[in-house]
Amino acid sequence: VVDPDKAVIDTYIAGVAITAGQFVYGIVSSGKVGLADEDASAEASWVVGMALAAAAAGQAVDVVRRGKVYGFTLSGHAYWLPCSLSNTAGALLDTGATTNIVARVVPLSDADLT
Repeated sequence: VVDPDKAVIDTYIAGVAITAGQFVYGIVSSGKVGLADEDASAEASWVVGMALAAAAAGQAVDVVRRGKVYGFTLSGHAYWLPCSLSNTAGALLDTGATTNIVARVVPLSDADLT
């Protein structure tokens, strides 16, 4: 997390195995989080945020709901454009999306814009 004082981070219980950097949604029936997926309307509608660490099913996982993070490979994404969910569970799609926008890739102020 780039600036923890400006971020909103909550802890949830994983309903499935989650990898750091994947986007998660709230599973209405269990109260846990699973991998958000554009293909599934419920999963696309209840996006909670991005997992900050890996977690096995049943483990706690920190999720950034709002804020800037670094340390993730986003070479396939353009700066500033809105990112929506992908059809790949937990992943982002960068196509200048207008629906299910869950993130935006913004440059930081270092020389590498990381």
